[in-house]
Amino acid sequence: DDEMRRVVYGGTFNPPHLGHIQAVCSVSNALKPDKLLIMPTFLAPHKEMSGDTPPPEERMELCRLAFGELPGVEVSDLEMRRTGKSYTSDTILELKAMYPGDELMFVMGTDMILSLETWHAPEVILENAALAVLLRGDPADGQVPTHIEHLKQRYGGTITLVEAPVYPASSTELREALKRAGGRELLSDEVYARIIKRRDYGAKAALSWL
Repeated sequence: DDEMRRVVYGGTFNPPHLGHIQAVCSVSNALKPDKLLIMPTFLAPHKEMSGDTPPPEERMELCRLAFGELPGVEVSDLEMRRTGKSYTSDTILELKAMYPGDELMFVMGTDMILSLETWHAPEVILENAALAVLLRGDPADGQVPTHIEHLKQRYGGTITLVEAPVYPASSTELREALKRAGGRELLSDEVYARIIKRRDYGAKAALSWL
């Protein structure tokens, strides 16, 4: 049986921080994928990318540094190559065509599952991939089980819950901290070093690091 379980963890990863790395480890432990694909978004359909966002190939490189050493993890440039708005439904159909026999699972957070019906073609998503929802202690987590029942009744599909302990890192606050020579403790050493060398996000080096 060559069917592989491919788990897709997408996001802007702007920048990829220790919270993301911890989430990937939680997902890996809970879902035991054969391949875990980290999928940086080219253009997020639902949120504005902040003005200081580095070019897509730089976010790609930061993701390779952040996740590249984790076993079974691969950083995918599928959405980067496609350009335009990164619709999850398109990504899932593309993966389905590439790996027709495989089981596809798509990871999302509480806010994403609750807003799923406002997304582009939610029925395509649920028909072609199982969903894994990361519960990270979000105040809205309590609404998730009822909402999952609603989605299953309306669209069918498979939705799993994953308890993912939260690492206190917000990308928005992290980008601000980097401009003030902070943020180092929220990033892996390799990612921090590259951000400082390339002045991504207008980052200033922590004096202790120099």
